Amino acid sequence: MKKFFTLFLTAFVALSASAQKIVFTDDISAGSVTGFEVDGLVLSVVDDNGKLSVDSNNAYFGTATEYEKYDHRLKTGGKSGAANHITLTIPAGGTLSFGVRSASSGATDRNVVISQNEEVLYDQVVLEADAVQVLFDGADKETSIHPIRTVSVAAGEVLVEYPVGALNFYFFELETSTGVKSFLTAEDVMNGKSFNIAGQTVNGNAKGIVIKNGKKFWVK
Repeated sequence: MKKFFTLFLTAFVALSASAQKIVFTDDISAGSVTGFEVDGLVLSVVDDNGKLSVDSNNAYFGTATEYEKYDHRLKTGGKSGAANHITLTIPAGGTLSFGVRSASSGATDRNVVISQNEEVLYDQVVLEADAVQVLFDGADKETSIHPIRTVSVAAGEVLVEYPVGALNFYFFELETSTGVKSFLTAEDVMNGKSFNIAGQTVNGNAKGIVIKNGKKFWVK
């Protein structure tokens, strides 16, 4: 019984999740892309060569059983460098998800590199072959479903680069968790302290459900 309450308390978490997602919905001519912002998630570009643009292009991202269609893409137009790259301002730490395809279907060496504070967090080659093929109901040919890529990021600025050649981005989404976590160790539970059901320390005058020495009591 004591072990049961210890496990219960150490697993107690009170969290709420939030998400910000940048998608591209309108055509923007090359050299006119400046940036996008959704609830504190900010995408900015450096485009001294006037190559970045947004145009219509249908692509599906997800898995074979759960996917979403996107109808516009951010085209980078060339390999990244001082004159051409993307930055994301991250309002709170969490998981950054993004949809990306190579600008050349036959390329096998174009990678996306994501770094923060000069530390590389993600470095993977983007291949058309990474997609799975799904036959939609009523369709006579399969459709490519491209993978959603994820990386853990902290609050601050994130640099997105494509050092070998151009890539096309379809969305960026940040998922964060906010709230209060309450963790109690076995030592806390068994050392005579009293806690409420939320795992907070309470005094001897506390009313309601009180947990002491691994046992629950109802105090009127």
